[in-house]
Amino acid sequence: MQSAYEGKLSEDNFHHGNRLKIPPTEPLSPIRLARSIEAASTTDLSGTSPEKL
Repeated sequence: MQSAYEGKLSEDNFHHGNRLKIPPTEPLSPIRLARSIEAASTTDLSGTSPEKL
C-alpha cells in the first residue's frame, strides 16, 4: 500500500511539474485543464472535490 501511495505522489509531482513548464502564452487545452482539475480534486486532503461543491 505504501508503494502505491508513493507512486501516486510521484505521478502527482510529474503532472505538477509539467503544468509549471507550460508557457504563460500557451492556452490550456480542455484535456490538460481537465487533468489539472482532476489532480487538484484527487490531492485535496480535506476530502472535498469541485464535483461535491
